[in-house]
Amino acid sequence: MSEHTAKRFYTQDWHIHTEASYDATLPYRELVNRAREIGITEFGITEHVNYPFMEKHLQISRKMFAQNYIEGMHFGVELSPMSNFQQTYSAAHEWPLYPLLLAGMHPEFVDGFGYERPELIRMSDEQAKPFLLGLTEEEIRALKVEYVVAAAHVVFGTPLERDALIRHWHEQQMFCATDSRVDIVGHSWWAPWSSELHFETIERGSWPTELAWFDDFSVVPQSMHDEFAAALLENDTCAEVNVSFFSTAWFSEKFKHQYAEYIRMLFEKGVRITVGTDSHDEYLDHQDLFETYLGAAGFRAGDFSRPEFRRYV
Repeated sequence: MSEHTAKRFYTQDWHIHTEASYDATLPYRELVNRAREIGITEFGITEHVNYPFMEKHLQISRKMFAQNYIEGMHFGVELSPMSNFQQTYSAAHEWPLYPLLLAGMHPEFVDGFGYERPELIRMSDEQAKPFLLGLTEEEIRALKVEYVVAAAHVVFGTPLERDALIRHWHEQQMFCATDSRVDIVGHSWWAPWSSELHFETIERGSWPTELAWFDDFSVVPQSMHDEFAAALLENDTCAEVNVSFFSTAWFSEKFKHQYAEYIRMLFEKGVRITVGTDSHDEYLDHQDLFETYLGAAGFRAGDFSRPEFRRYV
């Protein structure tokens, strides 16, 4: 381990999922113990709430949070721009808790999925806008959520063309950057998902990387980056640097370095940068990985920020 890493390249982590999230298995107690071991002094739990019914997951997490609380630990949430049709539909139905992997969707949306495109998915794509987040500000405060991470995950009704996907992803990120509920925009320019991409992946046997930006980040226009940065600054919203970009094999080595430079560009424009490991199943020490890419882009310990917290009595 380098001398720089021994000094802890980052000591905060604002994007973590636990066993209370539909897509994660990380035990609360293991997270707390590991955070202490590897020198994380402040961190936040951010379970997914993609749809209104998933508030139940957050309620469970809130109880676990109280049982496992240590100093420096905070309670957040991760929301995602989702189809207006899906959000409206979900708000009108009482749905049970269940451990279904697939964007936390109810079985009604995925019946037969993998073989054919469900009718509710088609309607979701056609009636996607305006995008909606899964919780209102009132609901956020009722659960004493301290901060909100919002991140794009799914594309709706978008042709399988690189330029179309880029425009659609940018639109969602701008939605996140300008929504008053959002404190951190998570993993900007992460891998998009849609039913069309799902079926294309099945047919090919691999994700169609040439449809996105994973091989060369320069295909995303600089004007989009400038617009995104301006929106973050105007709304005093943080941008997240997410370890998944540097740990996954999906992205080329060229892309990883370009992405680190992109985060540096946001930082130099004055955008506050938060660290998120996006941990789901185990809590690892990513000091060396962050230093390899972000250190090369000019970041040093102390450059990273914490979000503004909602205050409760």
